[in-house]
Order: sequence, then structure tokens, then C-alpha cells
Amino acid sequence: MAAEQKDTSQIVLSVRGKVLDGGEPTASKARHKKGVMPTVEATPLPSTAPVAESMSHDAEAPPAPPAAAYPLPGTVDAMPMAIQRAFRAKMLGLLCLQLVFMLLLGMAVDLAGVTLPFFPWSSLFWGMVLLNASLAVLKGSYPLNYALLALFTLASALWIGTGNPHFRSHTHYMVFGLSTVLTCTLSVNACRENTYDDPRNPTQPGDPPKLRAFGDSYFLGWCLMLVVAIAVQATLGTEWSTWPHWVQSVLFASCLCGWFAYDAKQICRLKTPDDYMEGFLSMWADCFKMFAACAALCCVCHGNSDAAV
Repeated sequence: MAAEQKDTSQIVLSVRGKVLDGGEPTASKARHKKGVMPTVEATPLPSTAPVAESMSHDAEAPPAPPAAAYPLPGTVDAMPMAIQRAFRAKMLGLLCLQLVFMLLLGMAVDLAGVTLPFFPWSSLFWGMVLLNASLAVLKGSYPLNYALLALFTLASALWIGTGNPHFRSHTHYMVFGLSTVLTCTLSVNACRENTYDDPRNPTQPGDPPKLRAFGDSYFLGWCLMLVVAIAVQATLGTEWSTWPHWVQSVLFASCLCGWFAYDAKQICRLKTPDDYMEGFLSMWADCFKMFAACAALCCVCHGNSDAAV
């Protein structure tokens, strides 16, 4: 019995791999008896740095935000080539018809000798500015937008037809005539299929056919316009238009139609196929905001209702 108690009195404690006999006083037991808590060595935990590093490697980087899809769904550029061609033909065709109508009506007014006895000639220009500003605000209001467009066209034709006494040369005819030639050529070329591979936008296998870019169409139209301008100046001479006025006319027509080409490109990127009329109205409204200040400055500096420029 005593031996059995002796066996059970011995307690085996495992602390850091050491076996302590419960019957023998140890340093920890002595401190415990004196009321001092034993000091237990803390086993250091394994470092978490490698784990965190491995987790950082395993975690995937957040995906980049998707780029804006081009062409935008539902816009003209996202449609088949037949729909794109129809939209361009309608929008640019209306612009060409308007320019031709203004030029022909202005020539008819000039040949008929129509005068403006009730208001000065310069008021026509400011009327064009006001009408176009109203058109820019109300271009989506049917049928008021069509009425403003008709008034703007008539005012422009009267301004052309009654402008001879106020210019030293036929600059106004040169500007509208060259703009008409360039716009019509731009319209025809922009509706044709692209037959060469553009290095800036190469064609990939399986890509659908594309229409000719507006920039390329504008360049072809500008070359034809320059040929026509040189031919007219060489045929009619300086009595029709002085060379400085000829240069101004070519530059003005180039800038005007350059804006038409740029604006048409943006309209095809943003508008739907049913918005061709709104796109046509936007082209005049946007370009006139840019060139109205230049034309007004030219009128103020070079002409008035009493003296020739």
C-alpha cells in the first residue's frame, strides 16, 4: 500500500521536454511555495511574414476597369455598313442640298436686282446669327426646328444675293461655291466603301467592310476644291476676286468644311440611325458658333451699308 502511494505520489510534468519528479523539490516548486508564480517560457510562434508574402503572391491583382466599348451599342458606327451609308447619305445629302439651294437662290436674287430698302444689309448677318443660335437651342423641337432652318436658309440666300455692293470682289460667292464643291465631294466619298488598308486602323481577317473615313474623304474633296478654285480664278481674273480675297475664300471654305467632316464623324459615333435630322441641324449650329465671331469681325472691319469694302 505504501509502495502504491509512493508510485502515485510521483507526478510527471512535461515542460519543454523535461521530466520533473513530483516528490523532489524543484526551483519552480520552491517559488510556488513562497507565493511566487512560476515563470513559463513562451515558445516563440513561427513568423507570419512568409505566409503573408505567399498570400500576397497567390492573391490576384484587381482587374482593370473595362475600357469604353467602341463603337457604342446602338450608335451609327455599330451598325452594318448599309445602315451607316444610309445615315451618311441622308445627313450630308441634306447639307449639300441646302448649300446648293442657298447658292442658286442668292444668284437669282443678285440677277433680279433685289434690294433691301427697309433694313440694312448687315442686319441679315445678325439675323442669321440669331436664327442659328435659336436653332442650336430648339433643334429637337418639331416643327419649330424646321421653321428656323427654313428662315436661316432664306436669310443666308438673301445675304449672298444682296452682298455685291458691300464687297470689293465676289468673295461671298467664292466662299459658298467652294464650300458647296467640297461638301458634295465629301458626301460622295464618305458613302463609298474603303478599298485600301489604312495603316492607322488595319483590317483584321473576318472584319466587316468599312466605309471611307471622313478625314480621307475631306482630303479628296479639298484637292478637288483647290483645282476648281484655281480654275475659276484663272478664268475670271482679278476682276472677279483679288488674289488676297481668293486666299481668304479658300481658307474659310476649308475650315468650314473641315468642321463639317469632324462634326459628322462625332455624330456617327454618338447618334442613333434615326437621328440624321438632328445631326444635320447640329452641324450648322455647332460650326456657326465657331465662325460667327470671325465673320462678324470681318464685316465690322471691311464693310458697311454705305461704302464698298
